[in-house]
Amino acid sequence: MVALICTVGVGKTLQAKGFDSSVAPQEVRVVAQTLEQEAQQLYEAGRVAEAIQRLERAIADYKIQGDSLGIATALRNLALIHLKTGNLTEADTAITESLQQVQTLEENEEQTQLLAQIWDVQGQLQLAAGNAEGALEVWKQAADAYERVGDIEGITNSQINQAIAWQTLGLYAQAKDRLEALQERLEGQPDTALKAKALKHLGDVLRALGDLEGSQAVLAQSLAIAETLEDKSAIAPILLSSGNTTRARLQHKFDPILFQTALNRYRQAVLSAPNPELRVQTQLNALSLLTDKPDLAEGLPDKQQLLLALTYNPQAEASNHPPGDFLGEVKTEDLVLALIGQIKPQIEQLPANRAGIYARINFAQTLLKIEELQPNLLDGVISQRQIAQFLATGIQEAKQLGDRRSEAYALGGLGKLYAQQQRWAEARKALEQGSAIAQSINATDIAYQWQGELGKILKQQGDREAAKAAYSQSLSALKSIRSDLAAVTSDAQFAFRESVEPIYREFVDLLLTPSPTMGEETQEDLQRARLALEALQLAELDNFFREACTETIPVQIDQVDTQTAVVYAAILEDRLEVILALPSDDGKPRLKSYTTPVKKKEVERAAFILGRALGVDLFRNRSSRSQIIEQTLETYENPSRGIVAVRAKDPDSANWKSAAEQLYNWLIRPAESDLNASGVQTLVFVLDGALRNIPMAALKDGEQYLIEKYSLALTPGLQLLDPKPLARSELRAIAAGLSKQSESHPNFPPIPNVDAELQQIQTAISSEELLNETFTKANFSKLAASSTAPIVHLATHGQFSSDAEKTFVLTWDETLNAKELKELLQADSRQKRPIELLVLSACETATGDERAALGLAGVAVRAGARSTMASLWKVSDRATSELMAHFYQEFNQGATKAQALQRAQLKLLQDENFEDPYFWAAFVLVGNWL
Repeated sequence: MVALICTVGVGKTLQAKGFDSSVAPQEVRVVAQTLEQEAQQLYEAGRVAEAIQRLERAIADYKIQGDSLGIATALRNLALIHLKTGNLTEADTAITESLQQVQTLEENEEQTQLLAQIWDVQGQLQLAAGNAEGALEVWKQAADAYERVGDIEGITNSQINQAIAWQTLGLYAQAKDRLEALQERLEGQPDTALKAKALKHLGDVLRALGDLEGSQAVLAQSLAIAETLEDKSAIAPILLSSGNTTRARLQHKFDPILFQTALNRYRQAVLSAPNPELRVQTQLNALSLLTDKPDLAEGLPDKQQLLLALTYNPQAEASNHPPGDFLGEVKTEDLVLALIGQIKPQIEQLPANRAGIYARINFAQTLLKIEELQPNLLDGVISQRQIAQFLATGIQEAKQLGDRRSEAYALGGLGKLYAQQQRWAEARKALEQGSAIAQSINATDIAYQWQGELGKILKQQGDREAAKAAYSQSLSALKSIRSDLAAVTSDAQFAFRESVEPIYREFVDLLLTPSPTMGEETQEDLQRARLALEALQLAELDNFFREACTETIPVQIDQVDTQTAVVYAAILEDRLEVILALPSDDGKPRLKSYTTPVKKKEVERAAFILGRALGVDLFRNRSSRSQIIEQTLETYENPSRGIVAVRAKDPDSANWKSAAEQLYNWLIRPAESDLNASGVQTLVFVLDGALRNIPMAALKDGEQYLIEKYSLALTPGLQLLDPKPLARSELRAIAAGLSKQSESHPNFPPIPNVDAELQQIQTAISSEELLNETFTKANFSKLAASSTAPIVHLATHGQFSSDAEKTFVLTWDETLNAKELKELLQADSRQKRPIELLVLSACETATGDERAALGLAGVAVRAGARSTMASLWKVSDRATSELMAHFYQEFNQGATKAQALQRAQLKLLQDENFEDPYFWAAFVLVGNWL
């Protein structure tokens, strides 16, 4: 039967099971005390109704005696039972009367202790009813009361409670600070259930903030403590949290091991869950994971054992033995259907609290997604009417609780269901109601979703202007929560690529679809589409770092450089859209759009072929890439011919020239006449999707590469630019690199020509050098903090990834991830003179990561440098050394950064040894090109 879970914020006398009969005065009749003891035993045995009867009789006896302390204690315990069983109205009545009774007592240590314990339960009640703000205030009062009586355990638990409330409110930074302080305080103390609980919640907060490795480590520590203590009530929640963290690591990667690990954590949590609520929550997460990653699910080993474990339910003996159909080969569909069959009856029995409401809503959302992905799978299993009933029940329960947030969430879910059924009017009504409620309570993280869904429906109904307004409101809501982006992807919401990114793309699609009545897009629509594309880039960077990456300042192209055009590319499902921003005489950018009817997959295929052939993924084994290159160059007298020979062995690379021309025809050819007429000399690209992983310099019109016509740069958006050109005083640099192999990084080979590269920089401009053993993290940190050199040049191994933790550069002794590099480069002394140019000359994009270039943009933005120059793949270090020498010579002679890079690339292009784009196209300039 269900065991009573330890209450949130229990005190010393209540720590065993949440009851407290020990504080009743001795003169109270023995029968009342006996009734309380029986109530606890009955509750632990799952006989809830009988436990309530015993407590009510004990309360009556205490009232006969006029024992306010006994009454308050028993009422507090009665409120706790009602809370745990979902009877929030009865719980509220009991806890209110308990408070009234305790406040009639003389204030002393015993009264204060009980008051704190009552506040603990009242805080739980407020949180269950959706009032996290109220819970936070009550738990602060409880902490103060525990402080007055010196109850260290009570203080600690109240602080954990406050962190839970902050987490519920989306205030993860505050929750993290509180829990980390607790962790430090508990570090040297014996392992206790309280310590395990604090670590568990810290792991949850770290996950929400994007520190997945930290989350996993803390949760492992929490689980070890709980298992040592054999605390069964704590083990399952920790396993669930661990599964959620492992699942979060799957967001940007295809990793069967991580997938199996997440499901195994859920399996263990289901088997050890101490109550139906936790069991069904875990099963819901497992169902959602199987639905989100069907390709990974197909490769699961031993699906039969997994099915038996995930569908375990001790309350339904028959459920432990799946139907005979499952005794043979178990398919992913069998797992999904078996889980649905287990979850459905349990969902119907969940209590009417926020957890129960969210479980119903999330079950409905997952079922809708299954119907969308596999339309016939649920036939005869569950109907859309039943799905709607889950949502309707959630709405009704939320209204009864006064939980406006849950009501808004459920209404939006119902609107999505109606939209799927093409019941447009009903869908619109439900979404408008959900959005209005969310806005009224400032639940922006819900409002943006339903406004985006509303925009989709209004577009479907042909109301373009109303659809534009809805999408605009959605994007404004997203902008308002940039500073706490973790709130957008909390457990009740969806992943960035599912819930945030589509809104930007759908809005751009709408704006760039000509109106049947008005014809071509207006300048206003083009400007809005342009800003939406920039906002998407910014949102991706926020999601990359899980915090607002920087403040933005809208910049018009004419204010930056009148010789530059900006090219925006948007890959939509059925076409490629290009917006060209050209300088004009009236001070406003002149916008033009070009549409190419090409499928998204075709664009991605061409980008893959070009990127692979040039070097982004030419060598399958990254660890041996440098050796292959050097062996090739030694075999062939002409290095370019050697690269051609390697490429010829790869069938995916055979048509790279055709891919380069095709991409030119899609991106540049439609705008060619406008570009020629404008006289611009520089093209700045704001790229999308797969296009970010390839160098624009290598696009070819059939005769010339694009770099032969224009100097080029990339930017995540003009809003992130500091438009000032570099002050042309004496150029100085910090130049650091690794030419030898370090024992700290045995998998990274030496880069022999780094010595020559740094020497050539010293010849061109004054530089302070750190090479090999001197290039330690400590030395680099000290130099970066003290130097005012405007250029930082790092000739060391590095990688750009869509995962901030796997975007890194190497020092001699350590690996610096994107956040650590940012912290080193933004030392206090640099606030008045930030880095003008950060050069990463030996980096590469992560293999198999379609969004790896996001790491490059992330480093560029977060490092605080106005410009970043980096390589998309590792080039022969001899070619790199020569290119860098040419770059600094040109830059020192007054060329802009983009011009200096263009001229350096052309020098290599004109050298028969390095004419292949593999050698020169890898280098890209991100940010300010002046």
